[in-house]
Amino acid sequence: MVSFLRTDDLLFNPITGTFHEIKSLEIFNSVEIFEMRAVNGAVCFSSCSHKVLSHRADQSGSTVTQFTQADPVLTWLGGLNDSNITVAENTNLSGDVLKIEMKDGHIYAAGDSADKFIVAHNSKNNPVDL
Repeated sequence: MVSFLRTDDLLFNPITGTFHEIKSLEIFNSVEIFEMRAVNGAVCFSSCSHKVLSHRADQSGSTVTQFTQADPVLTWLGGLNDSNITVAENTNLSGDVLKIEMKDGHIYAAGDSADKFIVAHNSKNNPVDL
């Protein structure tokens, strides 16, 4: 769970199949929360500016607000899995989010369960990526 994440933890990059060190973690309070759900059951809640990958060759991602129902999304279910969006919407709720900066690489998996994830990207070029 993100709330238990520390800088001495490692994050899994599902594209390379390797773990990466975390450089920094920063909490942002009262951020608008966006929800993404995939056909295969992967679910992710994030800030509206967070990026996710639509397919394996996508190395930079698009913000979650650019996705609509039926758009392709890259997920992880014990391996990379192509899926499609069933829900992509602002929840109209605010919450605390964690900005993750990694020492190398920017791709990791995010989700609300231990076995189904949406493949995410934390671009260092956008200071509001959360």
